[in-house]
Parts: sequence; C-alpha cells; structure tokens
Amino acid sequence: MFVWIVHRITGVLLLVMISIHMLAGHVLAGKYTNIFTDAFAKYHKDPLYNSIILFMFIFHSLYGIRTIIIDLGFKRERLLFWTFNVIGLALFGVASYYFYQRPM
Repeated sequence: MFVWIVHRITGVLLLVMISIHMLAGHVLAGKYTNIFTDAFAKYHKDPLYNSIILFMFIFHSLYGIRTIIIDLGFKRERLLFWTFNVIGLALFGVASYYFYQRPM
C-alpha cells in the first residue's frame, strides 16, 4: 500500500517539477530578461532540485515496472520491493556521479 501511494505522489510531483524545469529553461533561453529570470535560473541550475527530479524519476519508473510484474502474477512482492530499491539506489548513484561529479 505504501509503494502505491508513493508511486502516485511521485507521479504528480514529477509532472509539476518537470513543468517548472522546462518553463525555466524556456525563460532562460529567451532573448528578453524579466523579473522572473533570476528566480527561474535558480531552479534550473540547482543541483538539489535536479537530483530530486532524477531520484523521483528513477523510483517512479521502477515502481511502475514492479506494479506490472505483480499484475502479471509474480507473488513475492517483498522481494520485488527490495530488489527494485537496490537497483534504484545503484542507478541513482551512477546517474548522480555521471551528471554532477565527473570532471567536465
């Protein structure tokens, strides 16, 4: 039940946060500056904001795959839960290193 609630909440939050991220990129790419440019630049370049989006994307997609596997008849939900959590943390670690820690 807990995973189902987290899956729904992360879906809604991803819609909102990715929309804000895309809007910020659009404002920053524009020719004209306005009072919102600095605020949007803060969100668009913030590593914590981008990490939260990345974390929610990985776990939302993995919990979706987990739900599909359970719907197909796999009975060991606890094993799937821990397996996908470990895979999710590993993917998040690799992706975080790739996007934020590697030398440019």
